[in-house]
Amino acid sequence: MAKEIREPFLGLLALIIVSLGLYGLVRVSSNAAKSNGPLIQSADLGGSDHYLYAATYLTKAGWSSMLGLNNSQNHPITARITLFNKQGRELNTPAMEITLGPRQNHGFNIADWIGNRNGFDQGSLVVFFHGPSMALGVQEIITDAEHSLNFDVHLTEYDDFKSNRAEGLWWTLKEESEAKVYIANTRDSASNVTPVFYVRGESHQGETINLAGH
Repeated sequence: MAKEIREPFLGLLALIIVSLGLYGLVRVSSNAAKSNGPLIQSADLGGSDHYLYAATYLTKAGWSSMLGLNNSQNHPITARITLFNKQGRELNTPAMEITLGPRQNHGFNIADWIGNRNGFDQGSLVVFFHGPSMALGVQEIITDAEHSLNFDVHLTEYDDFKSNRAEGLWWTLKEESEAKVYIANTRDSASNVTPVFYVRGESHQGETINLAGH
């Protein structure tokens, strides 16, 4: 009688022990998955390659150019900046490959990258990064502090343009005012540009400009 009772009891006890062991393994696996989750997420960022172009930068005649980078993601992101002078020559140094921490932003003086290199006091630039669209915010501000002047340069991607026509608007209050149009060819191949200016409703077409790559 005691033996008959003891055998089912031992069987039930063994089942409880096995169940508790399995539960412990599930908890350990679950905790490990939680701790590894962010690492897997940060390792698999996804996204694609993005190239943001600025038509001009200026570091001469009292002008300075600041490039602001803002990482909107919760993981580090790396940007690579390349400068092109007016003749299309390329400048890229290790200092121009920048990694920003999560949610970090920073401003960079373009003149610091140029240093004493001749021929790069004016040109265009491109910012490359890999990630989701809009993961990296980029802004360029060109300033002439002595004359209290500054303007923003809008950076765009190839896909932002659906037309071969770009338009701009300007107006002036003083006869001493001056307007400039900056044109940059962001492609490797040559491109032709024809400027048309409108004054008091009348169009004035300029000569076609041939721009080599960059």
